[in-house]
Amino acid sequence: MIKVNNEVVFANNEIEELVVITRVGADSGDEGLYKLRGIALSMWSLISQGISRSDLHQELGQQYEPYDKAQISEVNSFIDDLVKKGFVDEV
Repeated sequence: MIKVNNEVVFANNEIEELVVITRVGADSGDEGLYKLRGIALSMWSLISQGISRSDLHQELGQQYEPYDKAQISEVNSFIDDLVKKGFVDEV
């Protein structure tokens, strides 16, 4: 299960279809801030509800075509990066 870390704050700008996320206490450098659009925004929406990695891929595969091995690899890398930087937890 992937879920948002309790120390993460995010703001949604529906006009620009953008979500900005940061961690509480993070410095102002690029490592502590993400601006999400497109598929990353869709991922964040699903992750914020709590979702397994396999269900996330299934949902994204229904929303985006093509959604092949290359996209799956990119999504996995992005999730791994979010976990490593403390934005999400995977249990």
